[in-house]
Amino acid sequence: MKKLIFSFIIMCVASNFLFAQTSSSDSLQQYVGTYKMKDGSPFEAYKITMSEGSILGEADAYGANKLIKQASVDKFQSTSSYGAIITFIRNAEKKIIGLKMDIQGTVLLADKL
Repeated sequence: MKKLIFSFIIMCVASNFLFAQTSSSDSLQQYVGTYKMKDGSPFEAYKITMSEGSILGEADAYGANKLIKQASVDKFQSTSSYGAIITFIRNAEKKIIGLKMDIQGTVLLADKL
């Protein structure tokens, strides 16, 4: 009987672990979308797309650059020559509603469309 109960507990824990995990591309999908830059920005929109398991960021039509995950939650660094730091902003329900871009000492804000 003890073996049966122990086996049941192990199966429950293992199935919970397997179903709780998401692939990295699934977790990156939450960032994908178009972000409308607020007034004062040198460009109108910043678009996040996915390619081969990574996310890319593109300001207007200037060309896409890979975004590299940083140690902080929701923070990425662009591989562009500017090396912008992008921090995604969430609401109380943990949904991404915008981003903050720190680019060469200037902070730009955008709302997710």
